[in-house]
Amino acid sequence: MQPFNLTQAIIQSVLTIFLTVMIGAIVIYSYILKQRLPDHQIPNLDRFSRMAAQCVAYKHSDALDKNGLAAGICADLYRAYHLPVPAPEAMDTAIASALFETYGVPSEHEA
Repeated sequence: MQPFNLTQAIIQSVLTIFLTVMIGAIVIYSYILKQRLPDHQIPNLDRFSRMAAQCVAYKHSDALDKNGLAAGICADLYRAYHLPVPAPEAMDTAIASALFETYGVPSEHEA
């Protein structure tokens, strides 16, 4: 039987703790990267743009720039949930679609 080696015990303890922390960091980092993939952004964009359009229709029905106001609300929702905000072009398209669903086809004297 070998005698107890304090240096070897310390090195093994440090390596065990270090490897556990590294595995945890990799798991958390992969979760963050996964949120940036389009498969996870598209459902959030659809949900948040509808919520923003409904908020504009309910609270700010007399606003002049409904699209800009909805874009700001949508971006605020992303920040509230600590999610990456999508590109402005994608957000504008989703909000325009949600506003269209909320308000319908504009009549000829509204255009």
